[in-house]
Amino acid sequence: MGTDYTYQVGRNTVFIGEKLVIMDTIIERYEGITYIPARQVAEIIHAKLTWNNNLKKINFSF
Repeated sequence: MGTDYTYQVGRNTVFIGEKLVIMDTIIERYEGITYIPARQVAEIIHAKLTWNNNLKKINFSF
């Protein structure tokens, strides 16, 4: 979409270009997997977030 989004493990912030946004959840890394707050990310990137309970899968759509 032409915009840079920068997240850092151990922080609750994201840079959207030069703008700093504070989230209510800290980004974590555990056993090589990075965990981010999906709902907040969806809001930041202006996407719709849906959950498929049968597949146990989230989907971002624009």
